[in-house]
Amino acid sequence: LAKKAESLHQLVRGENSIRKLRESSLISLSDKLINTAIENNETELQLENISLNESESSVFQKIARIKGLTKLVIRHCGLQTIPREIVLLQDLEELSLSSNIITEIPDCISELRNLKKLELYANRITKISEKMFELKKLTSLDIRTNKIQELSTKIGQLENLTWLGISMNLLQILPVEIAELKNLESLRASHNSLLSLPPEIRKLSNLRSLKLNNNKFKEIPIELTWLQNLEFLEIGNEESIQSDTSVIAISSFTKQTGSLVSGNSLELIPEEI
Repeated sequence: LAKKAESLHQLVRGENSIRKLRESSLISLSDKLINTAIENNETELQLENISLNESESSVFQKIARIKGLTKLVIRHCGLQTIPREIVLLQDLEELSLSSNIITEIPDCISELRNLKKLELYANRITKISEKMFELKKLTSLDIRTNKIQELSTKIGQLENLTWLGISMNLLQILPVEIAELKNLESLRASHNSLLSLPPEIRKLSNLRSLKLNNNKFKEIPIELTWLQNLEFLEIGNEESIQSDTSVIAISSFTKQTGSLVSGNSLELIPEEI
């Protein structure tokens, strides 16, 4: 009996040692990548599929030791929050924290004044700080595949935005202020619950690509006929794209526009189309 107990004790001790070794190697991997970036004066850092095994604050404190970091990618690492320590990365121009489990975009994000590209797709975001819209240099914002129910009216403050991804959320309306994005060239708003578009969307004179598939439109919004530079319009679903899809040209466009129009239970196509 004593021998069995000792054998069991050794087995448990062995499993604990293996677990600690595994955890240690994972931590060492992230630290090694950070240290390598410091030693080589690198301006980019990419951490993917790594279990960080420490608080977000500790991780970003370590990353802040990389001077002149302009691009940071942390994907599939189980991040739950964006910590206050992110403000230490003042040189950041590109930030991707996609494919994590973040639920909120905090106020501190607004202090990254040099940020031009922000990717937060495939998280669990339900709340976006109003301060995020103070990022005046932002040209690309990707918040697809989250749980966002409402887009702030302050979206119009992102005057340099050229690419906006809001697909696969819970949006029912788009704010009128989206029309203030004068430089917007591409808008991804598919897989929501949109019933209509704000008439003001016709003011997006630089819009070239628009994806609206898998919404709840009963008719093709007439506002689309005013988008003179639109080159691609998609109003369909995945199945229709793979099958024999209707492709039409909208007569009031000055350029030929490929339009995928099936998959939305459309009952009426405006005469202007």
